Amino acid sequence: MAWREIVRAVRRYDSAVIAVRDKHGYPVSVRFLPVPDERSQTLPVPLPDGLSIAPGPAWILCHYHDEHLWSLRSFGARGSLELTPDGWRFRPTTFVPGMGGVVAMIRLFVGGRRRARRYLTARGIVPPEIRWDQINAIKRQIKAEHAAGSARR
Repeated sequence: MAWREIVRAVRRYDSAVIAVRDKHGYPVSVRFLPVPDERSQTLPVPLPDGLSIAPGPAWILCHYHDEHLWSLRSFGARGSLELTPDGWRFRPTTFVPGMGGVVAMIRLFVGGRRRARRYLTARGIVPPEIRWDQINAIKRQIKAEHAAGSARR
């Protein structure tokens, strides 16, 4: 069941972002602390006053990465936002696995290349030639300059 997966996953994160719609249909995103309520199988969502949030379909996303944007991990959940006597609650219906680990990173990059290739082909766009020899020469130059600067210290 999705609830068990969500509870297990959400405990690894300091915050989540919920995406919902306001009463006019405009998207609204709010960061909150996801604390599972086992009794109701929901996540309480403290929403600020004045947002005119409407009950309905909702999505949460939890993600983490380090300061260099590595060690990415994430997951999402689809469900609904409900207004109860206890306040707003997210009732998940679907666990959506995200990133996590080296295999997922490889899958992201390989899949991205395939999607880009299909996009360009469908539009008749020829990708530009990448001059790897020039890029690698610049990298070697910067590395040498860095090494020379470190030797002087």
